[in-house]
Amino acid sequence: MSLEMAQWRIRSKRGLAVVRRYTASNTTVFPYFQLVGGTIVIVAIFAGYDWRWWAFSVSIYFLYCCLGLSVTYHRFLTHRSFEMAKWQEYLFSWFGAMGATGSTIGWVAMHKHHHANADRSGDPHSPHIDGWKILSAKLRFNFNKWNVRRLVNDPFHRILHQYYHGFLAGWAMLLYLFDPLVLLFGFIVPAALQINVSSLSNYGNHRHGYRNFETNDRSTNNPLVAFLAWGEGWHNNHHRFPRRWNLHIKWWEIDPTGWVIRALYSPPETPVTGDKSAT
Repeated sequence: MSLEMAQWRIRSKRGLAVVRRYTASNTTVFPYFQLVGGTIVIVAIFAGYDWRWWAFSVSIYFLYCCLGLSVTYHRFLTHRSFEMAKWQEYLFSWFGAMGATGSTIGWVAMHKHHHANADRSGDPHSPHIDGWKILSAKLRFNFNKWNVRRLVNDPFHRILHQYYHGFLAGWAMLLYLFDPLVLLFGFIVPAALQINVSSLSNYGNHRHGYRNFETNDRSTNNPLVAFLAWGEGWHNNHHRFPRRWNLHIKWWEIDPTGWVIRALYSPPETPVTGDKSAT
């Protein structure tokens, strides 16, 4: 055992107990969020609300899905593709968490497990193994605590994970007290969109699309998912070069998340060669 691993086990003993307890529950409730949220959105569409409420909802979806999920959860916390200030990491992680697709610890652990087992036994969301079932957002995987040791040792991420459902409920209550329509368009609609787009991404990015690279999985580039998920549909590119902060290869592969990262952090351009490690 390395010294780093021995020290980590001592520091994180209590945190790991918390993580083991709550990781499974975070994934179990996703189908209920998806069903209830999607139903409310359909009702809202036919209720005739002013277009400005829908514009507000899209702006919140940008905070939750682009800044939170794509920039922070995916390209920073999972793949460490660039550097981010700690206050931004916490703020943007909060945005991602309020999108109702999981805590930072749960999401990062699952995504790393996906890269390690893509389209093979153990992949938590391969359409080639589970078919249409993954569109229900009911996901299962074996939690690897070592893969998220940085997050487990961070009190912010550990508390966000431990009390995740409580934070969601508290956020919803706060918005409701401000204005019920703010709850609808500032939480329910963008969160329902995020969880359904995430499920579509898990399915479409490994089932439909084209491939720029031969990889040891069946990942594809899916323009529809890229449009809905702020550039996350260029998935074959991502599986070939998971550490790249910019997912486009061809000039017309539009990656809004890459634009945001470039504008906020000005990271060096990453060549399309070299390290293919997912972690």
